[in-house]
Amino acid sequence: MNNAIEAALRSHTEKICLPYNSRHAGSEGERAAADYIEQVFRSLGLKTLREEYPVRGWKFRSESFENTTRGCKVPVFITNYFSGSCDATGPIFIFDEEIPEDVDLSGRICFSHSLAGSPRVYNAIAEELERRGAAAVIFLSEGHCQSAPSTKVVRSTKITKIATLSVAAEGAFFLTSHANDTYHLKVDAEPYDTFTCNVIGRIDGTTSKKAVFGAHYDAAPLTMSAGDDCAGTSMLLETARLFADYRGEYTLDFVAFSAEEYLEVDTDLPPGSGDYVKRHKNEDIKFFMNYDDYGCYFAEPKLAVGNDDKIPESFAMPEYIQADAGGDDKAFMKEGFLTLWLRDYKIFRVLHTALDTIETRDFPKMAVGVLECYELSRSLMESM
Repeated sequence: MNNAIEAALRSHTEKICLPYNSRHAGSEGERAAADYIEQVFRSLGLKTLREEYPVRGWKFRSESFENTTRGCKVPVFITNYFSGSCDATGPIFIFDEEIPEDVDLSGRICFSHSLAGSPRVYNAIAEELERRGAAAVIFLSEGHCQSAPSTKVVRSTKITKIATLSVAAEGAFFLTSHANDTYHLKVDAEPYDTFTCNVIGRIDGTTSKKAVFGAHYDAAPLTMSAGDDCAGTSMLLETARLFADYRGEYTLDFVAFSAEEYLEVDTDLPPGSGDYVKRHKNEDIKFFMNYDDYGCYFAEPKLAVGNDDKIPESFAMPEYIQADAGGDDKAFMKEGFLTLWLRDYKIFRVLHTALDTIETRDFPKMAVGVLECYELSRSLMESM
């Protein structure tokens, strides 16, 4: 069975990842992924439906960043989610934290040395610099892979004009050591308002009890995102396949969420899973099983559990750690539902970067994870 699941996981991953270079919310690649997921659910005989909600979309067309003094390209940079456009020329304005109000930032290319480490802080900086007329702001891709920058260091849905970028170590050293050179930065990108949807495959039960299995099919922009979260989406589809013949008390919802990959500043929840929970929170949901960012080489699988007071006293839960509500489990945890998330604890954090490719996926480990989650879910359903 493992070999068949492994082959299916690889097939799903290739069909979702390879046709498009980006699957961020509202993109052509994301819509194609939603169609594929619905097609698989239908092929398994599941009832399918889509639940739509508004999100901030983003169109990216091109980027170029050159040191014109030295006649070379800036190494290892990438445009960030929701960036606006710019066409700016000049030296690099470097700052660490706050910039005095009397500094004129109009049309400037700014580079932050801040290591605040929080998307909220980076978002706030970008929003402030946009208010003050800066053309662009560049952030250190701190906390991710040192050789490939994250496309989500800043991801403010409030941005309309300023260009936002990030640099990995090589690019950061280059900009800092040659800050007084002349640079030409051109970004062609556009944030806009749009709609996306959750794709649900459902098996109806005979009672009010419900179990929810979820993974997000959207991706950090401009990345293959094979692990975060095409791996989880593929595992979700194969879990649905294992349950396809289930006929019992529980209604089973297999939910592919979109729009997990940005910070929803108004609710502090991912829009997709947040929308699902808002619609279904009054139902008799016994647990939520999350599949996200799993199957990387050089990583230790761990089960993270939230609201573990909801575990039946008689149930022998496998060894687990306390969940930190870092993904689509957050909305479920907030409403008091039991959450489970089999996730990787990694040496190399390739998520949100160009290194999150099919080549970094350990498909045999993913196949084992599918079977473990399937067996754990069945046992929980029998005990609750």
